[in-house]
Amino acid sequence: MPAALVFVLNGAALVPLAALNILTVLTMTKNARVWGGLFRAVGGNSTEFIISAVALAYGESALVQQTMIGIILNYALLVLGGSFLHASYGEKDASFSKSRTSIMSSLVMVTSFCLVIPTVMSLTTGVEGIDSPEAIDRGILNLSHMTATALVLLFFTYLSFRFVTHGQFFPANPGAVQFNPDSRTNTRLDSKQHQSAAGLPMLSVTLLGSLSCTVICAVFLLRSMNGAAKSLHITKTFIAFVVLPLIVSSAKSVSIVRHARPEETGGTQMSRLDFAIRSVMTNVLDTLLFNIPLLVFLGWALNQPMVLVFGLFDAVVFVLSVTIMTFLVRYGKTTYFESFMLMGTYLSMAIVFFVRPDYAHGARPPHEFIPDSPPQASAL
Repeated sequence: MPAALVFVLNGAALVPLAALNILTVLTMTKNARVWGGLFRAVGGNSTEFIISAVALAYGESALVQQTMIGIILNYALLVLGGSFLHASYGEKDASFSKSRTSIMSSLVMVTSFCLVIPTVMSLTTGVEGIDSPEAIDRGILNLSHMTATALVLLFFTYLSFRFVTHGQFFPANPGAVQFNPDSRTNTRLDSKQHQSAAGLPMLSVTLLGSLSCTVICAVFLLRSMNGAAKSLHITKTFIAFVVLPLIVSSAKSVSIVRHARPEETGGTQMSRLDFAIRSVMTNVLDTLLFNIPLLVFLGWALNQPMVLVFGLFDAVVFVLSVTIMTFLVRYGKTTYFESFMLMGTYLSMAIVFFVRPDYAHGARPPHEFIPDSPPQASAL
C-alpha cells in the first residue's frame, strides 16, 4: 500500500479516536476536582501524547518539539480566532471577562518564557564558545530536565489554584460539557440512561480499547510519514507544525468554536465566549505544563534526549503567537476583525512551514526513513 495512503487513512482514523478518548475521559471525571483535572490533562491529551511518545521512541525528538509547538499555535491562533468569529459575527462586538482571562493568559506567558530559556542558553553559549560542545550539550540537557521538573510543579500548583483555593475564578460551564467537564447540570451525558449504560467499568474498557487503537494508528502514521512526505511533495516540518496538530486537536477545536456563540437567553454567570477562551488556554497550559515536561522525562527514560531547545525560527514563532493571544484577550471585547487577524496569522505561518525546507533548521531530510522498530529503552 502506498505510504501516502497509509498516512491519510491512519490520520483520518485518529480524528474520531481522539474524540472518543476525550468524551470518555470527560464522562469519567465530570464530578471530579483536582484528580479529575490531572486525569483530564493526561487522558484529554492522550492522542497528542501517544503520537509524540511513539515519535520519541523512533528518535524523532525534533518532530516531537515541532508538533507540540504546532498544537499551541493551533489553539492560540486558529481556535481562538474561530471562537472570536463565531461569537462576534452579526454583532458589533462580543464581550468576555478580562479579569478572569488575564489570570490564565499571564500563566501562559510566564510558562512560555520559561520554556524557551534553554533555547536562549543554547544560542548564547554557542556564540560565547566558553565550553566544549560536549559540556554545552550536557548542560542544556540538565537544564531541560530541571525546567521540566519546574513546569510539572507549576502544573500541580495551577491545579490547586484552580480547583482548591480559587475556584470562584473558574465557575462551572452550564451549557458545554463537551469541552468543559466541570459542568454539574443535567445534560445528555448526565441522564440516568447514559449512566446505567456507560458505567465506570465499561468506560474504562472503552478508553483502553480506544487508546490501543490510537497507538496502532500512531505507529503506522509515523512509519509512513517520510514516504508520504516524499510522494505528496511536502516537508516533515509542515506535517509536524500543521498536519499533525490539526489531526489530534480537531475534535476539541470544533467543539470549542461551536460553543463560543452566546445564547439568546443569556443569564449565565459567564458568557460562552469566556468558557471558549478558558478552554483554549487550558489546552495550551496542558501542553506547556504537562505534555512537554512528561515527554522530556520519557526521552530521558528511553535514552532519547528530548531537550527544550527549539530552532530559532520555531522559538520566535512560538513566543510571538503566545504574545498575540495574550494581548488580544486582555481587552474584554473582541470583533470579527480580530478573529481574522488571528486566523490570518496562523494561515501565514502555515504557508511559511509549507515552503520552508526541512534542512533549513537541521531536521532530518525527507528521504531518510524512520526505522521499522523503535530502539530499546534503557535505564535512567
